[in-house]
Amino acid sequence: MYLSFVVLSSVSGYVCLCVCAVCTGVEEQLGIANCATVYGLYDYTAHNTDELCFQTGDKILILRKGDDLEKDWWWASLRQKEGYIPRNYIGVSK
Repeated sequence: MYLSFVVLSSVSGYVCLCVCAVCTGVEEQLGIANCATVYGLYDYTAHNTDELCFQTGDKILILRKGDDLEKDWWWASLRQKEGYIPRNYIGVSK
Protein backbone atom coordinates (compact mmCIF):
# COMPACT_ATOMS: atom_id res chain seq x y z
CA MET A 1 0.00 0.00 0.00
CA TYR A 2 1.23 3.53 -0.74
CA LEU A 3 -0.24 7.03 -0.38
CA SER A 4 -1.35 9.24 -3.23
CA PHE A 5 -2.69 12.80 -3.20
CA VAL A 6 -5.68 13.63 -5.41
CA VAL A 7 -7.06 17.13 -6.04
CA LEU A 8 -10.82 16.83 -5.66
CA SER A 9 -11.83 20.41 -6.32
CA SER A 10 -10.71 23.99 -6.27
CA VAL A 11 -13.44 26.23 -4.92
CA SER A 12 -13.05 29.94 -4.08
CA GLY A 13 -9.28 29.67 -4.17
CA TYR A 14 -9.16 26.67 -1.82
CA VAL A 15 -7.86 23.34 -3.05
CA CYS A 16 -9.38 20.18 -1.55
CA LEU A 17 -6.97 17.26 -1.36
CA CYS A 18 -7.74 13.66 -0.64
CA VAL A 19 -4.99 11.48 0.75
CA CYS A 20 -5.60 8.12 -0.85
CA ALA A 21 -4.33 4.79 0.31
CA VAL A 22 -3.69 3.00 -2.95
CA CYS A 23 -4.25 -0.71 -2.49
CA THR A 24 -4.24 -3.72 -4.72
CA GLY A 25 -6.16 -6.93 -4.70
CA VAL A 26 -9.24 -7.57 -2.61
CA GLU A 27 -9.39 -4.17 -0.83
CA GLU A 28 -9.48 -2.32 -4.13
CA GLN A 29 -11.99 -4.68 -5.72
CA LEU A 30 -14.36 -4.37 -2.77
CA GLY A 31 -14.17 -0.59 -2.79
CA ILE A 32 -12.96 -0.40 0.79
CA ALA A 33 -9.69 1.41 0.09
CA ASN A 34 -9.90 5.16 0.67
CA CYS A 35 -10.83 7.14 -2.43
CA ALA A 36 -12.42 4.08 -4.03
CA THR A 37 -15.29 4.53 -6.44
CA VAL A 38 -18.44 2.64 -5.53
CA TYR A 39 -22.03 2.70 -6.79
CA GLY A 40 -25.39 3.04 -5.10
CA LEU A 41 -27.11 -0.35 -4.95
CA TYR A 42 -30.35 1.13 -3.62
CA ASP A 43 -31.88 4.60 -3.32
CA TYR A 44 -31.02 6.29 -0.04
CA THR A 45 -32.70 9.38 1.42
CA ALA A 46 -30.65 11.26 4.01
CA HIS A 47 -32.11 11.39 7.52
CA ASN A 48 -29.58 13.89 8.91
CA THR A 49 -27.87 16.99 7.51
CA ASP A 50 -24.46 15.26 7.47
CA GLU A 51 -25.66 12.43 5.18
CA LEU A 52 -25.78 12.23 1.38
CA CYS A 53 -28.82 11.26 -0.66
CA PHE A 54 -28.10 8.99 -3.61
CA GLN A 55 -29.89 6.78 -6.09
CA THR A 56 -29.31 3.32 -7.48
CA GLY A 57 -26.39 3.49 -9.92
CA ASP A 58 -24.92 6.79 -8.65
CA LYS A 59 -21.11 6.82 -8.82
CA ILE A 60 -19.83 7.74 -5.33
CA LEU A 61 -16.27 8.53 -4.24
CA ILE A 62 -15.32 7.14 -0.82
CA LEU A 63 -13.15 9.66 1.03
CA ARG A 64 -12.90 7.98 4.44
CA LYS A 65 -13.97 4.65 5.84
CA GLY A 66 -15.47 4.25 9.28
CA ASP A 67 -13.24 3.78 12.29
CA ASP A 68 -13.22 1.12 15.00
CA LEU A 69 -16.25 2.70 16.68
CA GLU A 70 -18.31 3.30 13.52
CA LYS A 71 -17.92 0.84 10.66
CA ASP A 72 -21.34 1.14 9.05
CA TRP A 73 -21.06 4.76 7.79
CA TRP A 74 -18.42 6.08 5.39
CA TRP A 75 -17.61 9.69 4.42
CA ALA A 76 -18.12 10.18 0.68
CA SER A 77 -18.45 12.70 -2.12
CA LEU A 78 -21.24 12.91 -4.70
CA ARG A 79 -22.23 15.82 -6.98
CA GLN A 80 -19.80 18.23 -5.27
CA LYS A 81 -21.22 17.47 -1.80
CA GLU A 82 -19.75 15.44 1.03
CA GLY A 83 -21.44 13.45 3.76
CA TYR A 84 -21.97 10.08 5.38
CA ILE A 85 -23.40 7.14 3.45
CA PRO A 86 -24.47 3.72 4.78
CA ARG A 87 -21.97 1.19 3.49
CA ASN A 88 -24.61 -1.53 3.12
CA TYR A 89 -26.26 0.55 0.36
CA ILE A 90 -23.17 0.61 -1.89
CA GLY A 91 -21.31 -1.85 -4.09
CA VAL A 92 -18.56 -2.04 -6.68
CA SER A 93 -20.75 -2.40 -9.76
CA LYS A 94 -23.87 -0.74 -11.14
